[in-house]
Amino acid sequence: MKYIQHLTLNKKFILGVGIIVVVFWCMFSLLIYVTLKDTIIEETYEKTEILFSHIKATIKYTREKLRPKLYKLLPDKTFVAEAMSVSFINKQIMEEFKRYFPDFIYRRVAINPMNPSNKPDHDEIKLIKMFKEQPENEWKGMINKSGQRYFLLPHHITC
Repeated sequence: MKYIQHLTLNKKFILGVGIIVVVFWCMFSLLIYVTLKDTIIEETYEKTEILFSHIKATIKYTREKLRPKLYKLLPDKTFVAEAMSVSFINKQIMEEFKRYFPDFIYRRVAINPMNPSNKPDHDEIKLIKMFKEQPENEWKGMINKSGQRYFLLPHHITC
């Protein structure tokens, strides 16, 4: 404090302006950070919603158009997984998608899945239970898992 008393008026003015500039710069940086963070999160969810819309469209097309047509063309009780199984088709599509977006994880889980790779982990079981208890709940958010942060956007897709 004694140091400031010995400064000239000109230096005190420059110091005051400098402090004001630094405070405003910090506030501006914080505002930009919060705004951009929220924007990035919303864009992530929006792009994920687009992807889920494609998955739902694929499911609908397979169920309503492709599968009935193949049942008419193929002998009785013939089932071609590559063309008739919604799970198989989506899994193949998502494997191809992962080549372009390796950080994107698509998990399709069920409590008693036919395919053991679709068995839910502990966190997924909690989410499944939550959505069964509150089906109107539209939760989305970030979770920490194995030391990494993930955006999570659960969807209920029946097949």
